[in-house]
Amino acid sequence: MNKTGVITLIVIALVVAGIIVGSSLLLRVEPLPEDTIGNNAGNLYNGGLFDEDEGIVYFANPLDRYAMYTMNPDETDIKKIIENNTGFINAAGKYIFYYQGSMNASNLGFLGHNTGVYRSNKNGKNIVTLARDPAKTVKLVGNFVYYESFDNEKGMQIARVGIDKKNREILSDKVFDCSEYNNGRFYYAGETDDHMLRTFEVNTKNIGTLFDGNVSCPIISGGNIYYINNVDNYRLYVRSLSGDPSTERKLTDERVECYNVVNDSLIYYQTNDPENPALMRMTPDGSFKQTVMTGNYTNINATSRFVYFQLWSNSGSTAIFHQDLNTGAVEQWNPPVMSK
Repeated sequence: MNKTGVITLIVIALVVAGIIVGSSLLLRVEPLPEDTIGNNAGNLYNGGLFDEDEGIVYFANPLDRYAMYTMNPDETDIKKIIENNTGFINAAGKYIFYYQGSMNASNLGFLGHNTGVYRSNKNGKNIVTLARDPAKTVKLVGNFVYYESFDNEKGMQIARVGIDKKNREILSDKVFDCSEYNNGRFYYAGETDDHMLRTFEVNTKNIGTLFDGNVSCPIISGGNIYYINNVDNYRLYVRSLSGDPSTERKLTDERVECYNVVNDSLIYYQTNDPENPALMRMTPDGSFKQTVMTGNYTNINATSRFVYFQLWSNSGSTAIFHQDLNTGAVEQWNPPVMSK
């Protein structure tokens, strides 16, 4: 082989090596700090349609079949980043972790078959399927994504998978909502045997009981744990995170359908009243109650600047409203429908 041929082979080898190294770097998943926690429990109980991280809001646009968009907290610079319908959004580090569901499968055609837990870069590129499972709730903790997984034979189970798609495992056959996590354990209301306030230790996989009762939707904030008391006609309660019964207080006289604790300073909740339903807000101690809007609303999600909520409707309405936390102004919000 002449000198020119040798040089050509060397150049080709270097190009191939560069492609391999480049591809390897692209596929490499950068670990997250072990204390990373994804979206907050209040948002996740309400579908996880909004999540804010490092000054950017990631949201599922209900006017665009819940495709994922980004924007600034003041709702400027809106961009579409993922075409498919999304929910349970958790943004951290360089990535977004989310659930792609099939609630709109009749409208999405083949996309309804792509149900599962996904990871993408924060610009919506390099989408990776972490688990092709139907699931309820997705929560990022450290370098694992936790979710309620459905198995055709065993039903619902609690599973987790590494953010690099490795080390998938079933953690528990006892099903629980994994929205609320604090200091090494999940806090949840039992779903199968009872509705006590229970804990699940991630390291030991032990299940404990914080206190007896019949509750739902626990949210930890300010050293306290908030929850709906199912026995007292679904009123909202709070007690110390220690579980001490002497610290328990009732916060509402109305039945609560859904709620969210916003920035540790306000509680938004939807009342169930046949005559005068309304979205309300109050301070965490139950004082300064205000009507945000009359009517029935759901999917209460919050960012640092706005609280978002959707009109509850059995007709499929996607109307969405927001309240500016700075000014208190409430209005219908119409985010644009865009192309990528």
